[in-house]
Amino acid sequence: MGFSADWVSAIAGILAALFSAAAVVVAVLVSRQSVKQAEAIASEQSRREVQAYYAERKAEFREQCRAILSTANTLQTLLSPRVSELLADSSTPVDSETMRTVRTYLAQLSAETCLLTTFRDDANGIPEAEAQTVREFLEEAAWLYADSLHLAILVMDPSDEEDVDLRNSQMVIDALLNGSSVNLEPRLMPSYNPESLQYDFSDWDNAWTRRDKLLKEAGIVTGQPLPDSLAEVAARSLEWVSIRRFADLTDRLLSSWGAGDAE
Repeated sequence: MGFSADWVSAIAGILAALFSAAAVVVAVLVSRQSVKQAEAIASEQSRREVQAYYAERKAEFREQCRAILSTANTLQTLLSPRVSELLADSSTPVDSETMRTVRTYLAQLSAETCLLTTFRDDANGIPEAEAQTVREFLEEAAWLYADSLHLAILVMDPSDEEDVDLRNSQMVIDALLNGSSVNLEPRLMPSYNPESLQYDFSDWDNAWTRRDKLLKEAGIVTGQPLPDSLAEVAARSLEWVSIRRFADLTDRLLSSWGAGDAE
């Protein structure tokens, strides 16, 4: 009887140990599962926060570009000799009120385009694969402002175009490039380094070459009806090249925003 009691006691001890071990294993498994669930929840929350940040930056970018296009289009309409001709107002000189309005819009356009540099970093949600598009976009923003300013100068001071032969396409394009390139914003150029605040001066030569090709392909000098002034060609350059390319590059960046390796 005592022998049986010892066995029962031993078996009970073994079972107790097994149950205790099982409880420990279950506790460890439950703990691990809880940790995994917590990590999954934290990861999902982090992903949603990143997506929300990307969406916010995308909305800011869209509004910024919309404001830039609106301002540039307003300037092009205000200053276009062709629009004045259609309105039978081509002989009316630019009055002081119009000049003040143009200066206001130019200042606004300058500030808005320079603010685009805050979207240079791919941490905003723009895929790294679109880095070249970002560079082209920022350079186009630089031309958009420079072309707007040059158009304003030509309209307000027509003497700047007296020696340009409007039937010589290369001379006309060179005159436009000369007038605009001097006002390209360095911070928007491809080689600009925001940390060192330095840029490569060859940017201007490369930008000139790229622009020369675009202006020739756009037919701003040879397009019908043939232009009657350098200001009219400058207005075409702003509308047919700068504004359209800026809008197209904006659409491309918005379409890719938050996709691929930026997610």
